[in-house]
Amino acid sequence: MAKALKVVGKIAGAVALVASVVPGGQVVAGIAGLVSTAANMGAQALQKPPPARGSVSSLVIQADAPQPYAMGEGYFAGIPAS
Repeated sequence: MAKALKVVGKIAGAVALVASVVPGGQVVAGIAGLVSTAANMGAQALQKPPPARGSVSSLVIQADAPQPYAMGEGYFAGIPAS
């Protein structure tokens, strides 16, 4: 379903682009723009999330261990609290 909405969004976006240039086509361009936006938002909402992969590969157990600093969405080795 997400794939079909993505195609509808692209087609409606192209229609909106062409209709905005045609004299008197601003109403059609506005409606097509709204349809394109709604279809693209629906496609994003229905998209399947990517599979979660990866594992913790190391574990450090020591006093005063350095704390990991992760930027963004990433996986890192954990340090147990003492």
